[in-house]
Amino acid sequence: QEKEAATEALLVSVKPYPSVLQLVIDLHGQKPMAVVSGGSRKLVHHLLEHTQLRSYFSAVISFEDTPRGKPHPDPFLEAASRLRVPPQDCVVLEDGEAGIQGAWLAGMRVIRVSSEGQLSVCLKRED
Repeated sequence: QEKEAATEALLVSVKPYPSVLQLVIDLHGQKPMAVVSGGSRKLVHHLLEHTQLRSYFSAVISFEDTPRGKPHPDPFLEAASRLRVPPQDCVVLEDGEAGIQGAWLAGMRVIRVSSEGQLSVCLKRED
């Protein structure tokens, strides 16, 4: 509870990366979009409302929505299911290694978002 309260207090300073925001705006109404987060439902919805982005997404998946979170594919597969899009047709924007692994395991393509907001195609290494 303390961690969540502290995080909520920091939300006022959160601003979306311009590159990601522009992509979301450009794709809105053209492609179904979802948010997949390891955060709590309450926190994720609060963040989306604060940034005025909630209306851009048809689905919001939080850690409460699947039995296993990132790096497992479960939250990404749940998002694809709610959007009614086959996983192989999904493209994930992800800033964390656990999310990248989860998206790959779900059979999705990945665009990495750097800590500076730069976007780059993230190619899966074949082991």
